[in-house]
Amino acid sequence: MAPACSAFLRASLWSFRLEAGTLNGPGIAGLLAGIKAIEEIGVDNIYAKEYMLMKAFLKKIKIIPGIRIYGDFDMLPDNGAHCAIVSVNIADMDSAEVSDILMNEYGIATRSGIHCAPLMHKFFGTQKQGMVRFSFSYYNTNDEINEAAEALMQIAALR
Repeated sequence: MAPACSAFLRASLWSFRLEAGTLNGPGIAGLLAGIKAIEEIGVDNIYAKEYMLMKAFLKKIKIIPGIRIYGDFDMLPDNGAHCAIVSVNIADMDSAEVSDILMNEYGIATRSGIHCAPLMHKFFGTQKQGMVRFSFSYYNTNDEINEAAEALMQIAALR
C-alpha cells in the first residue's frame, strides 16, 4: 500500500511542474517599471504633489453651496499626514448619481457608494446616500483639479 501512495504523491507533484500557462511577463515588467518610476520621482515628491492637489481642490470646493466635505481637513499640518482622498456629497443627491454625472458629462472618474466601509457611513449617516470619493494622483494636474471643482459647482447649482 505504501508504494502506491508514494507513486500518487509523486504524480501529483509532477502536475504542478507540467501545468499549462506562462508567467505574467507583462505584469512583472509593469511592476518593475512602476517601482523604477517611484524610485526616480521619489516617494516624498509624489506625496507632496498629491497633497498640494488635494488642498487646492478643497479650497475650491468648500465654498460650493450644498456641498458636504467629510473629514476635518483644516486640522491637517502643513506637512501632510493625510492621503490625497476627498469624500463629498452634494445636498441630498445620491452619490452614484453625482458620480455618473461627473463621468458621463465631464469625463471625471470618481468612486461612489459605501467604499467597503459601512461603519464609517453609519457614523456619518450616509448609509443610503454613500459618498463621492475623489482620489488624487501624482499624474493629476492643476487644470484637472479646476475642472473637477467647476463640475461640482455646476452639479450643485442644479439642486
